[in-house]
Amino acid sequence: MLRRALLELSRRVADLEADLAPPLGTPGGVDYTQRRIEEAIEDVRLESEMVETLHRGESISNSDARLVYGFDDCNPLTEVTIFKGFCTSSHGQYRMDQRGISVRKLKEYFFNLEKYMEKNRDVTSAQSLILGVMSRRGGVVKWSDPFNNNLTVVFERQGDIAKIVTAYYKDKEDPIYRPPQQTYLRRRR
Repeated sequence: MLRRALLELSRRVADLEADLAPPLGTPGGVDYTQRRIEEAIEDVRLESEMVETLHRGESISNSDARLVYGFDDCNPLTEVTIFKGFCTSSHGQYRMDQRGISVRKLKEYFFNLEKYMEKNRDVTSAQSLILGVMSRRGGVVKWSDPFNNNLTVVFERQGDIAKIVTAYYKDKEDPIYRPPQQTYLRRRR
């Protein structure tokens, strides 16, 4: 019971000391990503083009994502031993904001990945994943976490760090822009 309370307290502190303000992926969606673009981009024409691209359901380019998310967001992983931390590229941060994936969700993902690897270390079908994660030579790894709504993360090992390329929920479409509906109020008689 005490351990669970301490874990929850550490999660709340982590949210307060978030990577960006407001934190990545919380709450997520097109409107949230649009606000992030509007706050980061000073060139009105470029901002408008990026927002239009977002509203059409298309992806903004990696170079544009770097303008909005100017740095790799790096976070420590204290509860796992397979990595000391993870860094998310600007494209990955954009996708996290769009898809509502928080840093806390990624920490849970790596915790579950390590537990899966420990549990299945002697299972033949899990060996390619385990070798991919543990290989110091790099290479892209992709795993879907069945305990976290099938959160799928594509990452590369860079030393003791996992470099996040992208993250998404398997079998879930990206959010799409829905223009605000005009509501009409009826007069009471």
